[in-house]
Amino acid sequence: MKFRPIFYIQGLLLIFVGISMIFPAAFSWYYGDDDIAALLISAGLSIGIGLLLYFPLRFKGELRIRESYAIVTLGWIVCSLAGSLPFYISGYIPSFTDAFFRNNVRIYDHRCEYPE
Repeated sequence: MKFRPIFYIQGLLLIFVGISMIFPAAFSWYYGDDDIAALLISAGLSIGIGLLLYFPLRFKGELRIRESYAIVTLGWIVCSLAGSLPFYISGYIPSFTDAFFRNNVRIYDHRCEYPE
């Protein structure tokens, strides 16, 4: 199994997740919420780690089925980890484990409520 394309695409996913966190930060700034710092820190961390994985590990070639399965599996885990950062950094969910699993439950069940 070649690890270079796996980490390369994980870096690309992290860059996209980080960029997607900038949009809620803009809305947070517009409405005067206090979540802007957590969103910008999370976006910066995601983009920074993504760039560290993306640029040094550039890959051109073909992917095998093994790498494809690893990319999808790790992609879900990496995106879930990055998506739980704003909840943990803002303090809405004090435990990172709870933030990680609450983020995943939120993905699958839109009726989930966050503690006040």
